[in-house]
Amino acid sequence: MDKQVKSAGRGNFSALFEDAAHKHPNKPGVLCVEKVCQRGIPVLSQRSFGQLLEDVCCYAGGLRQVGVKRGDRVLLFVTPGQDFLPLTFALLRIGAVPVLIDPGMGKRNLLRCVESVQARVMIGVPRAQVARLLFPGRFRSLELVITAGHGWYPWGGLTLDDIYCAGADSSLAEVEDHDLAAIIFTTGSTGPAKGVEYTHAMFREQTRLLRVVFDLTEDDVDMPAFALFSLFTLSMGCTVVIPKMDPTRPARAPAAEIVATAETCGVTFSFGSPAFWECVSRYCLEVDHRFSSLRKVILAGAPIPVPLHRNLLQHVLPKGGMTYTPYGATEALPISCFTGQDVLAETGEQTMAGKGYCVGWPLPGIEIRIVKIVDGV
Repeated sequence: MDKQVKSAGRGNFSALFEDAAHKHPNKPGVLCVEKVCQRGIPVLSQRSFGQLLEDVCCYAGGLRQVGVKRGDRVLLFVTPGQDFLPLTFALLRIGAVPVLIDPGMGKRNLLRCVESVQARVMIGVPRAQVARLLFPGRFRSLELVITAGHGWYPWGGLTLDDIYCAGADSSLAEVEDHDLAAIIFTTGSTGPAKGVEYTHAMFREQTRLLRVVFDLTEDDVDMPAFALFSLFTLSMGCTVVIPKMDPTRPARAPAAEIVATAETCGVTFSFGSPAFWECVSRYCLEVDHRFSSLRKVILAGAPIPVPLHRNLLQHVLPKGGMTYTPYGATEALPISCFTGQDVLAETGEQTMAGKGYCVGWPLPGIEIRIVKIVDGV
């Protein structure tokens, strides 16, 4: 972690993905698991980087033609799959602001977040459209609604097919570093969920920082249990594998299918919550399976149990595999990082004795100040 991280340059975050697509147009960009057959072999749909860039430009052109413009806040309720990444990059490309809310936070919190953000546009799966019709007051700011589906729907309106076929546009909106790129809502696990404003510079710098800290290259294959993370790795030129699972219920992930997917696709890197990796590692221990290609696991989103590090490092990952626990918050991520090896060698016993969790060392370029706790404030 002694490598230096260059400061983020000016420009649209979506340009990083475009650069990767021009460099490797025929390389697999996204492998999406559609189903897993009885023999445990995943059935995949695939889009190359070149095809994904074409999808991005088609969506960008269609969105512009139906009136989505720079600065528009766009509620994006689209499940992880072949549409999520192109749509997100298309919105960034035209200077619109995707709003991402975790549906796992519960109906009441989700509706409160929807109302607070005052979005002008919504792109949502049919289930989200039903919620819009049932609670119209929470969605009253909307002027344009697009259904993320293919076919006819009783509520009418535009679908993704309409947007995609309206005409491609390869132009890239010019933005400044401080321009708003996205609004990402916190999970609400430590208090009321709130929308965090991300600028284009923040996204670019996070991509650079993640590449340096975890030593990622375009040869890595990523399998994120949290779809948003794939924006970063795809922008680095990594192939992204989207497993078939409910991201709002990581503890119930189909572990056998996850393992089969990782092995079939040659996954080398994965980001997920401790609940997700507890589920997967428990299955691996039960069937005595050790991954062949997966060498780096990033655990975040909640405190990481010491035994989970031990199981992953000693029984689940191949020899030389690494676990990492980056620390931060939606507002600032990552700030510091600690490895599983360091946890087991230096701080694990203290953690298990109730003395808290070590959050590791500050990352390159990060300045940390510890503020004294004052009761009553």
